[in-house]
Amino acid sequence: MTTESFINNPETEKRWLIQCTKSFKLDKETAIDFSPYICQVPKTIKESKIQSYIPQKIGLGPYHCFRPEFFVTERHKLTIAKNCMDFSKVQHLITETLIFFEPIIRAQYDKFLDIDTHALCWILTIDSLYLLHFLNSYIPYQEIDSEGRSLAQEKEIDSERRSLAQDIIMLENQIPCVVLIEIQMALNQPYSKLFKDLFFNFCKAHSPLQLSEKRKFRSFKFCKALSPHLLAYMHQLIVNNRAIIEEEGEEYDDSKCYFDGYNRSFEDHIVVKVVKNIAGIIPGGDIVEKPMSLMSQLPWDHITGLITKEDENKPQIEEIEIPSVTELEEIAKVKFKLTEGGIRDIKFVEEGSEHTFYLPQITLNSDTEVILRNLVAYEAATASPESSLELAEYVDFMCGIVDTTKDVNILKKANIIKDGSSLNDEEIAELFNGITKTSGKFNKKKSDLEKAIETVNEKFDNTLRVKTYRFIKKYIYTSWKFLTLFSTVLLILLICLQVFCQVYGCSNRWFRTSS
Repeated sequence: MTTESFINNPETEKRWLIQCTKSFKLDKETAIDFSPYICQVPKTIKESKIQSYIPQKIGLGPYHCFRPEFFVTERHKLTIAKNCMDFSKVQHLITETLIFFEPIIRAQYDKFLDIDTHALCWILTIDSLYLLHFLNSYIPYQEIDSEGRSLAQEKEIDSERRSLAQDIIMLENQIPCVVLIEIQMALNQPYSKLFKDLFFNFCKAHSPLQLSEKRKFRSFKFCKALSPHLLAYMHQLIVNNRAIIEEEGEEYDDSKCYFDGYNRSFEDHIVVKVVKNIAGIIPGGDIVEKPMSLMSQLPWDHITGLITKEDENKPQIEEIEIPSVTELEEIAKVKFKLTEGGIRDIKFVEEGSEHTFYLPQITLNSDTEVILRNLVAYEAATASPESSLELAEYVDFMCGIVDTTKDVNILKKANIIKDGSSLNDEEIAELFNGITKTSGKFNKKKSDLEKAIETVNEKFDNTLRVKTYRFIKKYIYTSWKFLTLFSTVLLILLICLQVFCQVYGCSNRWFRTSS
């Protein structure tokens, strides 16, 4: 356990004192929510795939803005900010507005920001102007058809924009909406546009799952209360997408499990080679050489493999306990169909002899894995004891049922997996196999998805084929190594007896029958 303080010099102590003083001086009616929404991803999660959580091209906000590799992009952001707002407006915005919101802004982060007040405001202003400029590029352009009608055309998302979007959507790269709203107002833009146009169009272009388009979830009042930043907004639209709209008011390689030292054949051992070399020199050596030659013909690589154990240090990706798509379809005869809604509409339906799993459509692009990982990280980082971690449950579920390219192909045919880019089936399978199961949930109440999984597992376990396989595995597979070893030892003894009899003529001496 570390005892190191986050206050490590007099300047840091001074800044901390100023921040505390400002918080106390605020009007008592000005409520500050001290629950952080922009959190650093835990090291244990980052280590699984660090490039999915740490921005690679551009840093937004105080966590990554001073990284030396982003120096060029920092100048690019500054150029865009200068084109969006002149110096006098920026200065007025900082001194008259953002400084007042400083305690609220700092409360959004889970780490003490050892940055001067003005420096923090400048960082957020420049980054916010860049972000708003980037989001504006997602607004559909107007095209006039042959009859003179105006048609909205969505812009194509190229690979460069997807790679930038990956960084922008990361949890540690989020900009508080309180800052974005104030800057929208300073630009004389309707601040409601931030959610219903800028955020929504970005999420529509990059979200792997369908979004809720209910008026309620695009309203300014609702979004301001539940969407402290862009990533949170995407999470809200994914989780709250319902089919029924309520009225408002690589293959496993066994050879890797053996120690290299046991993979040599019996004939390669140095002792055998020495015996063979001296057999022709020492009188009577042929008596020893012949048994050795016969012994060397035994399958020693398989025999020694029987007494070795698997490498316990082999890394394993923990997954939810559920059969794969292929197993469910071929063994339990479960069909997969598309549901009209989102993750809350996942259900397993038994209608007579037919069993159907209804799943939402997921569109996979080059940025999908980063988005899913950061959505799950945000959900876990901001969860309360009442939280159900619905999105994490869905991701765990998909990672559990998709194991191979055959699973991917089945879900593609059912239109549940939609390939939105150049990802092939193998890459899609690797995507789901690379995400480990989440640590768990706070709310112990069973969700609809958990109930569906239990029903499916029960259905699968009760099939005759599965029962037979598990019986064989329990009572036969557990003893196969012993039986094989016993048979091998018996074979060796018989060969030794044969050799002995060939050398000493035991057939005439010991097994002579009387006439």
